[in-house]
Parts: sequence; structure tokens; C-alpha cells
Amino acid sequence: MRHDKPQVSEEENEILMAPFSEGEVKTVVLDMEHKKAPGPDGFPSKFYQFFWEVLKPDLMSLFYEFHARRLPIHSLNFGIITLLPKIADVARIQQYRPICPLNVSFKIFTKVLNNRLLKVADKLIGPSQMASFQVTISWKEL
Repeated sequence: MRHDKPQVSEEENEILMAPFSEGEVKTVVLDMEHKKAPGPDGFPSKFYQFFWEVLKPDLMSLFYEFHARRLPIHSLNFGIITLLPKIADVARIQQYRPICPLNVSFKIFTKVLNNRLLKVADKLIGPSQMASFQVTISWKEL
């Protein structure tokens, strides 16, 4: 254990590495903003919310496979970059705004993982480190 940098405790590590519960996934699904554009698969968050009871077994199966390190998460993480015009008569590339909607299934994964990380983030990030917080996870290591 390194004493010069904050470390997660065994208990915190167990929380971070625990199997995903239906409750934490359901909370994320129901809290998602439903007026956002759908990703490439065409399913908006409102679809997941309305059909939660029907989709729950499949979503929880994905989380189980992810936890068991058998789900290639990158297969859910893709988007199509689209250029939206900022004005009516576009003449230059600078007059477009690029967007890249992601599939809601991937957003659910990232939000559930984010919620877990927030439980220990304050301990690992000092008050003087107020810049944006980013964690890089190698999915091959998980």
C-alpha cells in the first residue's frame, strides 16, 4: 500500500467490484432525461423507461456479462458523427455543429459505473484538484 497517495479501502474496493444490482441499474434508467436524441440503434431513453420490466432481464444479463469480464463493452460504444447546421444558409464548415449521439445502453453502463466511482472520488481527489475528473479504465484489465 502506498501511503503518499490516497487509496481505496478493502470495503470500498468490494463496493466498486460488486456485481451490479437491479436497483442501481433501474435508478439510472428511470433518472435518464427522456427528451434526448436516440443513438444509432434508434432507442431513446424513454423506451427503456417505459419498457423497463420487459428490458430488465436483458439489461441485467449485459451487466452480469460485463462483471464476469465476458462483454466486449466497446461493442456498445459507437456513434455516428452528424453535422448540424447552426444557421439556415450554410456556406462554410464552421457553420456546422458536430454531434455524436451514443446508444442509451452504453449511457446506462457509464452512468452506473460513474455512480459507483463517485462514492470514492472525494477520498481520491484532493480539494486542490478541482479540474475535471476523468478515470481511464482499460476494459481488457477488468
